[in-house]
Amino acid sequence: MKKLLCLLLILLSASSSATLPEKYVKIASDYQGNIIYGNIDNDYGNGKAWIATNYRNGKSSIGKYSAHCRNNTYFLMDYVLYSKRDLKGSVINSYSRALSPSKTVIPDTISEAIYNFICYGIY
Repeated sequence: MKKLLCLLLILLSASSSATLPEKYVKIASDYQGNIIYGNIDNDYGNGKAWIATNYRNGKSSIGKYSAHCRNNTYFLMDYVLYSKRDLKGSVINSYSRALSPSKTVIPDTISEAIYNFICYGIY
């Protein structure tokens, strides 16, 4: 019985150790089970923030977003897709679009949650 309990504790501690650092706060989730987090430390404020997503399929991504808080628009500047959750594993894809076109924020969507996090600190 002690061995079984010990094994269970080891498995639980191993599965719970793979999480994002504390500087990431949950800002949204969608109907598919994907969870979106905002980084409140690195380059946060001044209309910019790093946004991480843990996908239901076991992958994750991080992107640097910029928002124009006065005209209700945003755009994605940089993006990296990882093979595992919590920004771990190998890089599957990445790109930089510093000159990508701005998009209008649509109410009641994930983009609105990201916009509100960047512009108003809502999470």
